Amino acid sequence: MANEGQIERWNGESGRRWLAERERHAGVREPLLPHLYRAAGVRAGERVLDVGCGCGDTTVAFGRVAGDVVGVDVSEPLLDVARRVETGNVRFVRADAQTCALGSFDVVVSSFGVMFFDDPVAAFRNLRGTGGRLAFLCWQDALVNEVFAIPLRVLGGRGGVDPFADPGWIEAMLLEAGYVDVRVAGLRETVRLGADARDVTAYSLGSAQVRELAGDLGQAARKILGAFRERERPDGVWVEAAAWSVTAAPGG
Repeated sequence: MANEGQIERWNGESGRRWLAERERHAGVREPLLPHLYRAAGVRAGERVLDVGCGCGDTTVAFGRVAGDVVGVDVSEPLLDVARRVETGNVRFVRADAQTCALGSFDVVVSSFGVMFFDDPVAAFRNLRGTGGRLAFLCWQDALVNEVFAIPLRVLGGRGGVDPFADPGWIEAMLLEAGYVDVRVAGLRETVRLGADARDVTAYSLGSAQVRELAGDLGQAARKILGAFRERERPDGVWVEAAAWSVTAAPGG
């Protein structure tokens, strides 16, 4: 089965951590989601597929405009939460979007849910088979995206790990998968990462990458705390999120 590692991950520790930080993640995404809604341009009555739907927040939002909306994800813990908000035109299915037959849709969307495929070209070929136009958000490089960058910079980490951070790679991959009219636009929005510097430092130290770089956790925590204090306001810690908005049309 494709994506076995990601399926295990999101049904295990990563899924549990995501749920524990659900409100934080939703707050980070909130200023970016209007870009996805505009890019998708969903019209009344259209069928929408939401890939990597997680707890279903964006799926439900599209359901207020569209006809039928289906959210797919590999994580049963996240889908358990999503199914609590199913409505007459919104439903959730556990499925691997890289390999499963998905049906026919007018629009395929994703809010940071397409970066986990074992074989992105195969996955997007499968998504192209739905016949729907494509709109998704993904993160820019971790070192330019302060949602992740601050502890990495402090600890001497490197970016360039995620190929989706490279707009040229995204375009080439989608063209290989059979899409046309590929457009990648850079987005930057100020987002609230947490309540205060201590809260955000604790969150950052939950990252396996940060812990690997840290060595002495106590010393690393002090450095990270100092960096986040520079971005602390009375209403929380605010950072600049950097993402890509990607759109494409299914080729013939």
